[in-house]
Amino acid sequence: MKKTSNIFYYIPYGLWLALFVIAPVILIVYQSFFDINGNFTLSNYQTYFQSGTYILMTVNSVWYAF
Repeated sequence: MKKTSNIFYYIPYGLWLALFVIAPVILIVYQSFFDINGNFTLSNYQTYFQSGTYILMTVNSVWYAF
């Protein structure tokens, strides 16, 4: 009997991954470059990297996810 790889089984998984994982991450990264008024800024990243609290929260999140 001939074994065929059916790509149609991967389509729902790919759509789910794109819609509920990849797209939200892209939107969050995109919005992080703008302030509340919609102006482009890097001050959000400046605030993040200067704050020990944010860095600690990130490290804890990565550790718990690991």
